[in-house]
Amino acid sequence: MIDIFKQIREERQDFLQNEIEVVPGYNFSQYNTIKKIHLYFNSHYEKGDYEEVNGVLRKKVFHNLSTWRCEVATKMIDMDVKDFILVSNNPETDWNVYILEKELKAWLKKNEMGQVLNEVSRLLPVYGTVVLEKTKKGAKVVDLRHFYVDQATDKLKNARYILDRKLLSHQDMRKMAKHGWENVQDAIDAFSGVYSQGYDLSSIGTTSNGSNLYDVGASQVAKSQGAPLVEVFTRYGEVPLSWFTDKQSDENEYVLAKMVVAGVDSAVQNDKGVIIAEDGIVLYKEQIDEVPFEEVHYNKTEGRWMGIGIVETLFENQRRINEVKNQEARANELGSIQLFQSRDDTIASNITTDLQNGEILKVKSEITPIPTEARQLVGLQNTALSIEQHSDNLTFSRDVVSGENPPASATLGAVQIQTQQTTAVFDYKKENIGLFLGLFIKKLVFPQIEKELNRAHVFRLGGSMQEIVKLRKNYARNYANAKFVEYVLSPEFAKVETPAMSEEVYKGFEETALMNISTMGDKIWVDVQDKFFKDLDYEVDIVSTGENKNIYAQINNGNALLQAIAADPTITTDPVKKKILFKVMSSMGWHMSELEDMESEAMEQVEQQVEQGQIELAQPQNNE
Repeated sequence: MIDIFKQIREERQDFLQNEIEVVPGYNFSQYNTIKKIHLYFNSHYEKGDYEEVNGVLRKKVFHNLSTWRCEVATKMIDMDVKDFILVSNNPETDWNVYILEKELKAWLKKNEMGQVLNEVSRLLPVYGTVVLEKTKKGAKVVDLRHFYVDQATDKLKNARYILDRKLLSHQDMRKMAKHGWENVQDAIDAFSGVYSQGYDLSSIGTTSNGSNLYDVGASQVAKSQGAPLVEVFTRYGEVPLSWFTDKQSDENEYVLAKMVVAGVDSAVQNDKGVIIAEDGIVLYKEQIDEVPFEEVHYNKTEGRWMGIGIVETLFENQRRINEVKNQEARANELGSIQLFQSRDDTIASNITTDLQNGEILKVKSEITPIPTEARQLVGLQNTALSIEQHSDNLTFSRDVVSGENPPASATLGAVQIQTQQTTAVFDYKKENIGLFLGLFIKKLVFPQIEKELNRAHVFRLGGSMQEIVKLRKNYARNYANAKFVEYVLSPEFAKVETPAMSEEVYKGFEETALMNISTMGDKIWVDVQDKFFKDLDYEVDIVSTGENKNIYAQINNGNALLQAIAADPTITTDPVKKKILFKVMSSMGWHMSELEDMESEAMEQVEQQVEQGQIELAQPQNNE
């Protein structure tokens, strides 16, 4: 088991110090790239923000190209809990899926998943990759600064190793003891200290016997400073089965495992620097089926795991425009200075301090100004404008999405085409995020909440008055169906003489349910039965193009649906056509139950008009 500490140290060093060759001529370091992204996004240079010019220390200009463009992208790809919809694949269980969708959204809001979605939209354009970690309360965004992963892998599930570094307070450590962690107090006593929160983990760690160990990655510093924390590494990857069974025969068999350790840099060395014992502590270990992470990328290139975001895309443009802006600043500073020249060495050395206003100079040689005005300002400004436009093209941050007014010379048609092309790019990225979130919800979140939702419980449904009426009718219909099945299986059913009496019993169940549920007002409390959501056939989908926020898209969808029904009235009665219609409505975020409510309302209106004599039903013709 002591090999786990050596394993983590070697993998951490591989991540922090080594580069991978994506293709010949292109080497990549994820560690250095993340650090550079963080600096550039916050308007800082890699090698310091100050330079010395003629013995004077001055701050360099940093003309940030990335930050506002990332905010524009965040606005365009933003998603919310209400964007989640469940598409049923079986009309018979559409009501169950409808309730499950409501329960899912309530669960997501309760567990603050809306904040997680906001973080995904905020960080994805910045870093190019966002990783979600499954938690008992849903999910949390992983801090890539402390996420060491096999740089060349294609997906996290195929990575040779994943190291997640965390700095935990004593309170957090003790909480984890309730979740199966062992030796927590021993770790607190042995490894409490002040650790670096940043990227450069170059401080020298301290071993239990006072000797120093491992410059790379050892981040423990003076223990007398600040609030004490404990550095904990969680490793996901294959390990020998013998680490769990302690059997030598299992050394060559490997299993996927999660291992949590503290004191990874604490070890005892001999006089030659060879480690003879490990002082680290294993806090937790278990065999797992898969890693609890899902990743999404803003843009992707083969050969490296980390995606490409806006900041990295603009690395070269950022370097170039910083050069231009610093040249422009120095030129403007020089242009503000007034210098004169003369061959006469008897005149005053400084006109502004040595001469008075109106004084007449007697000189042996003329005094002429030295031209200091910037002669290349226009060229520098044109270069900066070219870089800005190139950055807009690379990131699709044009005025139509950034909120700026288009040029006066731009025609309406040109603006509409540009808007459509630009938003289509972000719709594609948003769709990619939707697929990622849908997979995360169905694969990692639902298995957890399924146990909660499949237990019998009471759920409150709400909405507009029209929605409440529909929900009441759906509830009454499903309640009547369930009660009628019980009635059919009961001895009383054998006493029924005619089908009309059975229909009367069914209507009685339905009217009773409507009467009871109408007393609830604008809220409906639904008794969800045990295993109500078990074995449902549905898909998790996300409205990725903003249709739930775009009233025009909803109107167009509604008009198309009306035209289809008007063109072929049998579409709502023919089983095959109705099934196709059901799939179309589900993909639009509507449920078949809503259409059935419309049909029942229409039939009720027709019946009322017939009773009142407003219309007459056509009598069937006798062909005899």
